[in-house]
Amino acid sequence: MDSRRENHPAARSSVSSGEAVVRLRGVGKSYRGAWALEPLDLDLHRGEIYGLIGENGAGKSTLISLMTGISRPSCGSIEIFGASTGKDLAAARRRMGFMPDASSAYPMLSARGNMEVRCAEWGVSSDVIDELLDLVGLGAVGRKKARSFSLGMKRRLDCAIALLGAPEFIVFDEPINGLDPAGIVEMRELIKRINRERGTTMLVSSHILSELSEVATRYIVLSAGRLIDCLAADDMLDRPGGVEGYFATIPSLRAPGHRSGRDCDVLSARRAFEAGEGIAVHPDSAGDVADCCTARHGAAASKAEARWTIGGRR
Repeated sequence: MDSRRENHPAARSSVSSGEAVVRLRGVGKSYRGAWALEPLDLDLHRGEIYGLIGENGAGKSTLISLMTGISRPSCGSIEIFGASTGKDLAAARRRMGFMPDASSAYPMLSARGNMEVRCAEWGVSSDVIDELLDLVGLGAVGRKKARSFSLGMKRRLDCAIALLGAPEFIVFDEPINGLDPAGIVEMRELIKRINRERGTTMLVSSHILSELSEVATRYIVLSAGRLIDCLAADDMLDRPGGVEGYFATIPSLRAPGHRSGRDCDVLSARRAFEAGEGIAVHPDSAGDVADCCTARHGAAASKAEARWTIGGRR
């Protein structure tokens, strides 16, 4: 094993062997009939660091919003720590932490003041504030107000806030966005340390693929609102060019711009194909349906078979 693999979190990870802390089944989000995120099935397993990658508009922010409860799904079910409905799901989300892509700190408060306010808001113990500030390297900032912090200090404070309540699953949305090289290294090592020492499951969304490859044990790949792949870090590292090389090969599944009603017809027809049912959609979609069914089932589906499905005679 080379030195990069020895030092990588995946080297000590039992890939996908832990329990699923998050389970999505048929979860999708649409706006006015257009899919921002097509229905998908996805499991996130305990102890893993998931790298979430995709181009702008791929559906990453939508997926994060659905997991964290910021947005409600248009279809499907979300299960977090075994809870999937009502108050149970809300309680399960209290076992999550979230570091948004922009600083959420109150600028007129110190690092400790920000932490104390969050503890009061969320009803969690403030006994760990000093420990967490030390963990992220802010233990000695004293009464300095957050408005005077560097961007790296603000991001470390955001990380400390996300750790309040001892979350078992943390979502990091662009944690190194805007940081200088030193700040990037600090955040990378902090994420690895939290995972190593606390066994925390993580979902990390970032456009800086080279840095993501330093921490991720698995990858979730989205493109044009679709789940393309979920694969282990070793599989990604074995590909030419690693994660950056893989990302460059992701095909464009849809033309840029808004998704059309025809696209929704194609998705409906694919589901009908899988269920052995018929459904009426636009005849011009037959070729696209055939492609979708082929991609889904790994076997060629002819246009005639697609039309047969569309006509309700399968």
